[in-house]
Amino acid sequence: MKMKKSIVLFTIIILSANYVFGQDCNKLLKDGEERYNTGKYEEAKQYFYKALEFNCPEAKEWVMKCDDGIKKQVTAVKAAAAKAETAKKEAEAAAIAAKTETAAMVTAIHDARAQAQAEIDASEEATNERNEIRSMIHANLDSNPTQSLDSGAKYKGETTGNIRNGLGVYLLNNGNIYFGKFENDNMNGQGIYIVEEGFQVRNCKYGVYYSGEFSDNNKSGTGYCYDALGNLLYNGTFADDKPTSEYPIENEHYKFEIISYNDNSRYVGSTMDGQRNGLGVYFWDDDDMWFGNWENGQRNGYGIHIPLNGPVTTGTWHGDDYSE
Repeated sequence: MKMKKSIVLFTIIILSANYVFGQDCNKLLKDGEERYNTGKYEEAKQYFYKALEFNCPEAKEWVMKCDDGIKKQVTAVKAAAAKAETAKKEAEAAAIAAKTETAAMVTAIHDARAQAQAEIDASEEATNERNEIRSMIHANLDSNPTQSLDSGAKYKGETTGNIRNGLGVYLLNNGNIYFGKFENDNMNGQGIYIVEEGFQVRNCKYGVYYSGEFSDNNKSGTGYCYDALGNLLYNGTFADDKPTSEYPIENEHYKFEIISYNDNSRYVGSTMDGQRNGLGVYFWDDDDMWFGNWENGQRNGYGIHIPLNGPVTTGTWHGDDYSE
């Protein structure tokens, strides 16, 4: 009888323990799952470890899930950190590039200002030189001109009767100047044309000098146009006073220069690679002038000597050697 009572009591205790353990498992699993669902995998894992102590079913599987979640979180954190580091480096590189670009822009602005000022200075110097040359030409023509017209135009050179024929220098009534050949009062043949300040050579945009051939006062044949700084704008053929080819062009070999020398003499005309070459005028310090062709820095060919006083002389020069 006593044995039966003991067995019954043991059975009741076992059933009570299983009930209590079951209650603990359910609570631990529930609490762990709540934390798992909110991404608190480390906290959830502690609950599932406790549940393992009670041999709770599914606890081991939940622990594994928590480990996977933790790994994903670590991977995500590392990826975010790497992305942040990349963004930081990109921002730093962009800042350096912006700083470099800003510095380059500042340098470019300074360079542009310096270039602009240099061009202004060069332009002012070129203007002053042209004005000085005009003064010399005016001084020569004011002294015993061959012709002095009512319009204000003046001429010194060869004539046939009262007609301009041959070589000479002509100051037009608009201030423009022509050195070269005439036929029947018209510019015909080779010559140099220099416009007054503020004007341009007709049909040569920005041109202030023309050196080449004329026909009845129009540019015709081979010719060169130069800007105020003596840079070449065009070399080629002209017809009906207009260029027949592409305009403008660039060629650093040819220029129109005003060159001053130590003895106060000057050269005004075409150059090639820095040497007097082509049509040009030489001015002595006493205002005498010589116009003609130059080659390799020397007078070469037919030309005219136009003194301040006295008759003009035409002939052929090779350097300083003269022949009629």
